[in-house]
Amino acid sequence: ELMYVMEKASGMLFSFSPNTRAWAGPYAVRPDPSVFFSTVGFAGDDLILAGVTGHSENVETLKIWKIMPESMEFDEIGEIPTELLEKLEGEDSELTSISLMTAKDFIYI
Repeated sequence: ELMYVMEKASGMLFSFSPNTRAWAGPYAVRPDPSVFFSTVGFAGDDLILAGVTGHSENVETLKIWKIMPESMEFDEIGEIPTELLEKLEGEDSELTSISLMTAKDFIYI
């Protein structure tokens, strides 16, 4: 069993095995080069990555991917609708970060 630690701005991911107390990585988890901020979490047994694309002053979208831990490959799950993205940004504000909380098969952003 592994734990994962991610630096949100750079997208660098590390894994840690509590059994062997060994670290692995870093792994670059940026499936899209325009992602400027990302975070990870587990939904069920799946390692999930949420990433904001564009720039903090001009956010393009927020996408969600499944990460395959064995290969660190990605499978895009979906993209947030524009109306919801606008609600996340709020009026006259920049979207500079996101948080990801998961419970079973639910993802909260």
